[in-house]
Amino acid sequence: MQPYEKNSIRVNADDLPLDALVNGTDKTIVPYYRSGLLVNFDIHVSRNVIVELKTANGEWVPAAR
Repeated sequence: MQPYEKNSIRVNADDLPLDALVNGTDKTIVPYYRSGLLVNFDIHVSRNVIVELKTANGEWVPAAR
């Protein structure tokens, strides 16, 4: 990285798990000379489930509208 200049960094969304929610994969930072930076990306893990509902006689419960 070049100090005192704009540096673009990027997270490859293909390398993240399928349940990750990403709000932006690239950032532009300007580091100081001989320094480090902590860059936070807005990435959250989603805990989704699929629920299938059937009645007592085995028929699917109709979807609500």
